[in-house]
Amino acid sequence: MGEYGRKYVKKENERKYREQEERRQQQQQEWEERFKQWYDYQSQNQQSYGGYNTGGQVFRDPTDSFIEKYKSSCSTLEIPVTTDKYEIKLAYRKMAKKYHPDINKDPNATEKFQKINEAYEFLNDGNVDRYEQISKNNYN
Repeated sequence: MGEYGRKYVKKENERKYREQEERRQQQQQEWEERFKQWYDYQSQNQQSYGGYNTGGQVFRDPTDSFIEKYKSSCSTLEIPVTTDKYEIKLAYRKMAKKYHPDINKDPNATEKFQKINEAYEFLNDGNVDRYEQISKNNYN
């Protein structure tokens, strides 16, 4: 490539670089404008628990609802909340045998059996470990 070719390529590269830089600046301005609009909207719609618009709902810590569901699942299986994974499985099997619709002819047995299954599914290893961690951290 001759001298003229190198100068042409250099000018072409500079032109492309300028165009890219202009596009980046334009995108940056657009994002800043969008963020400003979003921030203004959120600021205008603040409600309730020091947070943003929750549709009139009061904020509730998800850990509270987890603990509530964990305790209700334990009470469904009639076990204490400090029970380990092995005892949960034993309690589930005992309750499942007791309320299985094929064995128990009570009309509410099917509903009770479904609740037992839901409780056992919720009390999986991950949720038991999570509850132990929350308890260890003295969450109230």
